[in-house]
Order: sequence, then C-alpha cells, then structure tokens
Amino acid sequence: MLLTLGIQIAKSKPEWGRFELQASSLRLLAAPVLAGLAGWALGLERLDIQVLVLQSAMPIAVNAFLMAGEFGGDGLRAARAVVASSVLSFLTIPVVLLLIGMG
Repeated sequence: MLLTLGIQIAKSKPEWGRFELQASSLRLLAAPVLAGLAGWALGLERLDIQVLVLQSAMPIAVNAFLMAGEFGGDGLRAARAVVASSVLSFLTIPVVLLLIGMG
C-alpha cells in the first residue's frame, strides 16, 4: 500500500489545497474532540477516553487512498490528504497528548 502511495505522490506536485487541509483538520482535530465527547457521554473511564481520543487523532490511513482509487474516486487527491495529515500530525499529536494529560 505504501509503495502504491509513493508512486502516486511521485507523479504529482507536492501541493496542498483546501480539500487536503480540510480533510486533515477533520481527521486530526475534529475526530479527537468528537471521540472524547462520545467517550464521556458513554461514561468510559479516563484511560479509555484518553486511548480513544489518541487513536482518533492519528493521520488519515493509507487505506483511504487505495479505496478512492479502487472505487473510482480521486486517488491523487486522497494521496495528498494522506501525506498532508501525516505531516501535520507531527504538530497536532503532541498537542493532543498534552490536552488529554498524557504528555
């Protein structure tokens, strides 16, 4: 999967547009907040909520790129979103760790 992603990215210019930044923001910022609220609403213990939030703050999975290509979506755009979220996660994951009390 990573090899296919690398080939797709090598064929394109490294440019991030509005779509890539929005997709990354949803995955890296909105998903952890929603996961934390869901865990709290379900009455989960603190450690369980911390794990849930941290897992939700991970970058977009490479599977999104493969599924986009397989089902007729925009594979290049999905590949850029995967890369953008991976790079931006270097900034957001430490912040999430601090906010949930694990950093």
